[in-house]
Amino acid sequence: ALDPNGEVVGWLAESYDVTPDGLKITLTLRDGVKFHSGNPLTAQVYKASLERLLDPETGSPVAAGMIQGVTSVDAPDEKTLVLNLTKPNYSLLMNLASPSGYLQPVDIQELERLGDAYGTQPSGVGPYKLKEIKPGEYVTLERNDEYNWAPAFVHQGPWYADEIKFTILPEQNSVVAAFESGQLSNMMVPPQLWDTYANNPSYKFFEMYTGNFTFLTMNLNNPLFADLKFRQALNHAIDRQAIVDGVYEGHAKLAGGLYPPSMPGQLSELDENLPYPYDKAKAGQLLDELGWKDTDNDGIRDSNGKKLHLKYTSLNSGNNGILAELIQAQLQEVGIEVEIITMEASAMLATYAGNDWEFGIMLWGWTTEATDVLFMTLHSSQMGAGLNLGKVNDSDVDELLVKARETMDTAEHLDYLADLQQLVVDKAYQVPLIYGITGYAFQANMNDVVPHPARVGFINDDIWVTPAAGK
Repeated sequence: ALDPNGEVVGWLAESYDVTPDGLKITLTLRDGVKFHSGNPLTAQVYKASLERLLDPETGSPVAAGMIQGVTSVDAPDEKTLVLNLTKPNYSLLMNLASPSGYLQPVDIQELERLGDAYGTQPSGVGPYKLKEIKPGEYVTLERNDEYNWAPAFVHQGPWYADEIKFTILPEQNSVVAAFESGQLSNMMVPPQLWDTYANNPSYKFFEMYTGNFTFLTMNLNNPLFADLKFRQALNHAIDRQAIVDGVYEGHAKLAGGLYPPSMPGQLSELDENLPYPYDKAKAGQLLDELGWKDTDNDGIRDSNGKKLHLKYTSLNSGNNGILAELIQAQLQEVGIEVEIITMEASAMLATYAGNDWEFGIMLWGWTTEATDVLFMTLHSSQMGAGLNLGKVNDSDVDELLVKARETMDTAEHLDYLADLQQLVVDKAYQVPLIYGITGYAFQANMNDVVPHPARVGFINDDIWVTPAAGK
């Protein structure tokens, strides 16, 4: 787990030890931890869980990538779990502590009993367990009254709330109406309503970096985007401040780098002095040099009889439609015609995995440590089955990623990350747009609400509700 200071501490483990060379991590599990089924969590069960996600047949590129370098797992007794690595992994401890849930143990007995049904009848080790799920409508959790294995910085014993219900509402207006009527205890605040809730004493309002990074990704296998000058032209053609103001109502931060300032090792100078400031003249000059000129004065550049027409992939959710239209208009101003293709998230990712696309929106969420996400999204080995969707294939990028991952020296690690960020920006492999800042509103009767140090929401262990009058 990550404590309130962002330090790695034990949760399911009472202690851990890392050898100086980083090739062996030994964890001692806590006594008495049980799955919701009643089955005990032992080192043997955790070993089987990790071996399962390492198995290529499981098809888990993200989780397997988070424990990259682990080649075998030992469980010499019920409490001792040993991870053996052939190469060090600087991020491994942070990944094991991540609240994302990718590396949580699987109740192997229940998985074997239920098979595919385990996905809708999960058995975990947390303070809440699944009570009811109605797809497309809600998920209800109930308190795990046997829960008693939290670390010292968290509430001891079962948590306060008897039940937590996650309601699925497809329209933002429905979310706001449900919150204001008291049907919802909290909500993410849309940008256009930020000031309404931030300045209203009837609610509790929190502002925090979410760890989200929104950027334009490009298919580098496409000859247009394979050219550095063309990528630089796109970067100069985008007015990021107009995006912050027009799409996010001012509630976002201009991005010039690869990941948010809330993450360790981020090069702040890339945001303070944008490497590619908005400059239509510079964008036009670069396109001229590539031979793209408006020879027939119709406002669209052409070359050898071919119009400069790009297909932009957009998501069909949130404010992505507004963002797509703004980008379309900005590129039109430098003579690039843009066709918007809208799809839902899973279809978009499947499209990006192939080659039948040109450029489009992308968002990555960061929780604990940058190196693994950068590796999974930029290393050449991650093209195809991995998450290198832009098809970055650069030996210098690969080398820095490996060095950042395999050193156990913090100063060296941060130096490699700095060099990597500068290199990717110099090569203009992406068009950075914004880092997400999210507003959260809670009902006034919600008490002891504390943001999580990993920027993934809130610590829920001490939250309690003041009863309404007469109840």
